[in-house]
Amino acid sequence: MALVNPTATTPAIAGQPRPPAWLMHGTPGSGWARAQYAGWDKRPRLVMPGTASFLLQLKDLPWDFRPLYFGAAAPVAAPLQRLPCINFMADADLHAVSLAQAAAVVRQMRTPCFNHPGAVLATGRDAVAQVLKDVPGLQVPATVKVRATREAELLHAMDAAGIVYPVIVRMAGDQGGVSTVRIDGADDWEALHALPWGGRDVYLTQYVDFSDGDGCFRKVRLAVVGEQVLIKHHYTSSEWMIHFRARGPKSDMEEPPFLDGFESQTLPKIREAVLEMARRLGLDYFGIDASIRPDGRLLVFEANATMNMLDNHSQKGTLWLVPTAKISDALRALVCRPQAWRAQGAGGAGA
Repeated sequence: MALVNPTATTPAIAGQPRPPAWLMHGTPGSGWARAQYAGWDKRPRLVMPGTASFLLQLKDLPWDFRPLYFGAAAPVAAPLQRLPCINFMADADLHAVSLAQAAAVVRQMRTPCFNHPGAVLATGRDAVAQVLKDVPGLQVPATVKVRATREAELLHAMDAAGIVYPVIVRMAGDQGGVSTVRIDGADDWEALHALPWGGRDVYLTQYVDFSDGDGCFRKVRLAVVGEQVLIKHHYTSSEWMIHFRARGPKSDMEEPPFLDGFESQTLPKIREAVLEMARRLGLDYFGIDASIRPDGRLLVFEANATMNMLDNHSQKGTLWLVPTAKISDALRALVCRPQAWRAQGAGGAGA
């Protein structure tokens, strides 16, 4: 059967049929979802953690999405029509079972797939650090994943991976800096008691001091959309773990000129390294958090498909309107063009 594709990247016209595509969902391995309340008089909706999120923000895509659900004890066994697939699962730690099932289905269908589940499955922090460690222009700290019940087992894993103090410890599957601590020395392990780590997967990552000469820390978030590298934001902070709420006063001064000059000044220096990341990871769309070091290298903190890059943080007014719109437009165009996806069916990324 021939694959059906959208005829245009513009929104579908009312009354005209949309071409069908499989939309691949999955339940997290924990079986837990988050209830989101919109008001006392409205029904709560369930939010599955570890999804790609962008399909909730891109409206009027010209696809007739047909859902496929994974994560049950028995994988999909019924014959499926050969249609393009769009994978909505984005976290390798939370959706390991679902992603493996979905990858098998895509391979059987031999069909193009956006963010192939097999590629996403290989984006755990430890796997990303391993596959990117020798990319020119990148600095990727050593990372190891371990399930331990005693502190001695964590110390053994550190030693085996060549990780020395300081070390970052974070719970696998958590995003946004939650469940993360930094252990600066042998006497600091009490900080670990704040995490429910015993018997669960944790990541140990070599901490690299990325403070600049003024004592501030700077982080960029990049969006990779196909072969395009786009800037989302540039934060400056007095804290090493940088998130929106940790932005320092210098951010308001530094970020606008950085965003304005990104394409002409910064992108030419990092583009090849970032695109090599995309080729090795096999993802069509993902985010990168990194620091641009004085020697031009990217110190990579994380690279995965779970980052929410279409949230504009409206409380800051128009600062991120243009970068967010560029990412949204590029992503919409790519989602509508199966022929441009990395996984084309006969093997392909993640297979």
